Formats: sequence, C-alpha cells, structure tokens
Amino acid sequence: MTDLRLRIPKVLALILLLAVLPLALSSLPAAGSPGLSFTTFELGRFDVPGTRCPSSNTNCFNVNAEPQIRADPAGNFYASSEYLPRVAQCSIVLDLLNPQCGGTGAWKSSDNGLHYVTLPSPNTLTAACSTTFPCNTSFSPFGGDTDLAVASRKNSNGFYNVYVVSLERATGPLLTVEESTSRDGGQTWTINPTSIQAPLNDRPWVAAEGANKVCVSSHNIATFFEILVSCSYDGGVTFAQVNTVFDQAHLTWFGPGNTQGGNIAIDPANHVIYDTFDSIVASETEAIRCAAPCNNNFHSVWVAVSIDGGVSFKDHLVYSNPNVNIGYDHQFSQVSVDKAGNVYSLFTDDHNTYYSFSTDFGKDWSRPIQVNHSPSKTAIFPWSSAGSRGELDVVWYGTSFDGTVTSPECPNKCTPDNYPMTAVWNVYFAQTLNALTTTSSFTQVAATPIVHFGGVCEAGIGCTGNRDLFDDFGVAASPTTGLASIVFSDDQRLNPTSDTPPPTCTDSSKPETGTNTGSCDHTEIATQTAGQGIFRKPKGFEIEREDLEESSSNKPEFDIAITNTDSQKITSLSVQLNGLNLALNWNPSLPLQPGATLSASTTSLPVGLTTVIGEVYSLTVTATMADGTTVTQTFSVIQTLLVGPF
Repeated sequence: MTDLRLRIPKVLALILLLAVLPLALSSLPAAGSPGLSFTTFELGRFDVPGTRCPSSNTNCFNVNAEPQIRADPAGNFYASSEYLPRVAQCSIVLDLLNPQCGGTGAWKSSDNGLHYVTLPSPNTLTAACSTTFPCNTSFSPFGGDTDLAVASRKNSNGFYNVYVVSLERATGPLLTVEESTSRDGGQTWTINPTSIQAPLNDRPWVAAEGANKVCVSSHNIATFFEILVSCSYDGGVTFAQVNTVFDQAHLTWFGPGNTQGGNIAIDPANHVIYDTFDSIVASETEAIRCAAPCNNNFHSVWVAVSIDGGVSFKDHLVYSNPNVNIGYDHQFSQVSVDKAGNVYSLFTDDHNTYYSFSTDFGKDWSRPIQVNHSPSKTAIFPWSSAGSRGELDVVWYGTSFDGTVTSPECPNKCTPDNYPMTAVWNVYFAQTLNALTTTSSFTQVAATPIVHFGGVCEAGIGCTGNRDLFDDFGVAASPTTGLASIVFSDDQRLNPTSDTPPPTCTDSSKPETGTNTGSCDHTEIATQTAGQGIFRKPKGFEIEREDLEESSSNKPEFDIAITNTDSQKITSLSVQLNGLNLALNWNPSLPLQPGATLSASTTSLPVGLTTVIGEVYSLTVTATMADGTTVTQTFSVIQTLLVGPF
C-alpha cells in the first residue's frame, strides 16, 4: 500500500534529497473568487456497494486515501482511492501480506458530482461486505497507488469503459501492476492481474481513448528504471505493446535514480500520447557528470510525446531550473490536454505551483507561470483538468505558512515536511480561461475546510514525518456542465461537521486516534456548485476531432468532425490546411442543424502541400451561418502515424 511504497529514485539517489530552495518565476496578480462555491462531503464505504452519499446512511464514511478522479464524456464522475484500514489486523507491517487489508474503492456520480454512489471494488476478489466494520469477507491482493481513466467513445454495450490500476500488495513490495476494466458503468469489473508485461513497477498511471484503447505508464525497476508505457487495444484484456518513453537521444541520460515519473494523458482528437517525468539532468553535459552520483536535484521537467500510438516517444524539455538544487519531484509533475490539443505541464518546487503550456503538441513550451497566490503561500501536490481551448482548472494543497522566509517556527527556513502545527492546509482551486498566455490570470479559492495541520511529508518510503495527505489527489471537470469535482485526502475527524468520522477515528483527545492522524484519514469530495465552467462552447461551431495521419496505404489522411454550437444552422463550411483549400464531402451533408455533428475524411490533400510525419500545420475552418455571417477558427494539427483501431 502507499505507506510502504518504494519511491525508487529517492531510494537510489538519497544524495539528491537536498533542501529545496524557493524559486520565483513569473508571478501574476491573483483575481478574486466571485461566484465560485463548493459543497464538501465524505464518500461512502468502499466495501458496501450502493451506498449513496451524502445522506443519512450510516455507511457514509470511509478509511481510504490518495484518490483520483475522471469524468466521462456524458458527465459522469468516477473516483478511486486506496483502502487504508487502520485496525489491529491491518497494521502497517501486515498491509502487504493480509489480503483482507487490501482493495481499491470506486465511486460514481451521475448528478454532476452532488452525490456519489459506492461501486463494487475494482479489484476485490470476493463478494461485497456486510455492514460491519472492519470487513471480514473482503479479499484483495491489490490496492496500492490507484489511478483511473475513462474511454472517449462508447463500447458496443453503450457504455464508456472505466479503467482502474493499482499495485499488487500480497506479494509485495507493491511492484506488480493490476488493471481492472468495467464495461457497464462500474457495476462489474474484469481484473487483469499482470497488465504490465515487465515485472517490478512503481506508481502506475493510466489513460484511455476511443472505445477500447488503454495505456498504463509505470516506473520499471527491471529495465534499469525506465518509464514504460503498456497499451491495450482490447479494453485491458491484453497489453502486448510495451515501450519506453525514453528516446534514443536521451536513453543514456536517464539512468537509475535519474527520473521520477508523472502521469500519462492521451488526446482523443488526434491520438497523441503524453507522459511526463522529472529528471536530475537536462543536458548532455549534466548527463555525463551525473553518470556517477552527483548533487543535482530533480530540477528539470520533461514530457515524452508519442505520435504513433505509444510505439515510440520523443522527449521534450518543458523547463530546466538553472539552480540544480531546486527539485520538482514533489508528487507529481502532471500533464493535461484541452479540447483544442493544447498541452499543460504542472509542477511544484515544494513551495509554489507552476504551469507551462505548449501549442505545438509538446515540442515547445512557455516559460513557467506561477498559479498560486496569497493566501496560499505554499502550494504542493498540484493537479489539473483542461477543458475547452485555453481553459484550465488547477488544485493543490495550500497553506498561508511560508517556509521560504525565516520565522520563530522555522528560524532557518523550512520545507513542508517540517512545517509547524500553525500551518493550516486546505484544498485550493484555481481557474483560468486564458491559459494560453503568459499573462494569464487565475481565480483562486479555498475549496474545502481545513484538511490538515502541520508538516506534510513528501518522501514516500523515506517519510519520517506526517504523511496523512499521502502523494496526490485530483480534479476533473464535467464535459456537460464544465463544473469541477475534486477528490482529496483529509485527516480531520469532523470535516465538515456533518460527516460521519471513520470508526478508526475515535477520540480527538488521543494523539493516535484523533484529528490530524492516519487513523482519521478518509477521502472527501468537493464539487463546484457555482461559478464558471471550463467547457464553454465556442461561437458558431466546435471541432470535435481533427486528425492528420499516415494511413495504411502510406498516404496522409485527414479526418475532421464539427458540431454546430450556434442557434442557427450552418449552410457551408470551408477548410484550409496551411492556407490551401481542402475538398471534403460531409456526412451528413450540409446544412448542419444546431447541436448536430458532421464529419469528413480524405486522402486527397491540396496540390502543393507535402506533409511530413511529426510536423505541425495550421488548420483554418470557416462556417457560414444561415443569416450570412461567418465564423472562423484556426487550430494546429500534427501529422501522426496510423495508430488505430480504437
């Protein structure tokens, strides 16, 4: 389980764990938080399916932590979280050996995040539990380091596949990746206990596209700590395609202990895969110097990009801090993609959270832009959800305590691991609707009550302080409403006061079973109930898909889908690729009614246009509306290799 997770780079490169120094990059004025509001509540027991919360149900409590969340195209939210039963039979030592102490919780919301219903556990091998606690019948050898993903198209049963990954715990130490698939909205699961062909893995992440493609990323020990991406084209039944994200130009740079992996993301519009990681090296000079142990911290952020469906990757540097003592390996760097194909990289230097953006599919990146502002003077564990073009939600654990300045509590300055009990932590939420500019402004608000006091340890297995917030949490935005739902860890006994405290959290007067202890750890939801969403429809029309790929006949093939977002019909469409007109036959034919979608594909590109795999081209679409007005939008498109079917 997470308490004993082997954080490989930190174990092999302890010399790199230097004191993290603050870095001031671009800091922007924070906007206010007009209209933003959230409702907060606790999720129900993971082992009692059907429990709906919030409600008066006595099972509206849990002992889970380190959660993640995604939204499917229909607006359903899915969350997962590790089971952490702080009871006698599940001591920290026994967690890896006792299957009754394992399992992953899963929950679903079908009402815009206002209520969540407990789903059957994705990886429990026996029937659901009775109402007694702790569960005596649940049996699962899995459950560490959970992540989940949802498909972008419906399967043959009319559902969006849901995928959950975790690490095996029965054989320990959490080094075998397990993947579970639901093809019926989370009601049943199929378990693949060996989804990663290569053994010995740490921290799996998962992403999906189409009806049946799913890819799992993990840090692999057996291959000298490469980051491997394993892809399945049959909904998780088999994972025959396994490849490293390190390209040949950088493979020797990223030796054992030189990297820490972040998440994986797939753009369903063009099938490009992104996998992010941090490294202690950013140049060949550093790679040579650090072939032997060196004093660099994880001062560079990278994104590996695949344009052939995960068969190969090319590594691109997002940012390298010239101060090699700065580290971005603070659980975790993260990547997300908006509907227009723009890519966002999130990272933290242990004090502030930054993002960079790319408008050319990860090749080039903006300078880092600081997200958090006062009163969140410290911002760690960032996560983002991207919506329509340039629209971005970001969350983090934040406190007004600033360890970069001297204080009576930290006379020599301090990192979050050593923050005093006067440090009060909340989940912060920030939103920008103009993320594709270095002068972007964020609306920021504390989205939750207090979730923790004092130090937050971020060293994985090397933790000696309080690790109640574990390593990550997440946010997702509904494609139908644009509003966000956040899932997070909380170690407060009554938070909010309407919550039912976990049975392990019995006495706030006792330091081992009260507030701010692991015994009170549980997973909460904060759902946005007011304010702006991030899936705003553009004027006139929206590009649902724009794909330029090398077909099986070795000819470039262009594919596009467009939805009418206006109140009047579209009478004609003009499409240009690099300024040259494309002749397309639309299906269905024009005119396009409001709310309807049409598509077209062709292998006949404009005369005079020669495309190259991996190159980026401009795409201009002009729609003529029924009243004679026109709407023009311009995008970028990259030529990829054939990567279907999905």
